[in-house]
Amino acid sequence: SVAWSPDGSQAVSGSDDNIVRLWNAKIGTAGPVLQGHTDSVWSVCWSRDGSTIVSGGDVSVRLWDAK
Repeated sequence: SVAWSPDGSQAVSGSDDNIVRLWNAKIGTAGPVLQGHTDSVWSVCWSRDGSTIVSGGDVSVRLWDAK
């Protein structure tokens, strides 16, 4: 799963390696890795103000500080 930040400067992805990863959308490089899921991450999204990332998949939903 992939979602763009509200301002379009970043993307967030979740995948079957249990990791949520931030990306710099302007230059296409990987940024911080958010670890905590114990199984595949099936869904990611941003809060409207871009301050929080929500991820879900492994029978849990996690909130991450995007700042």
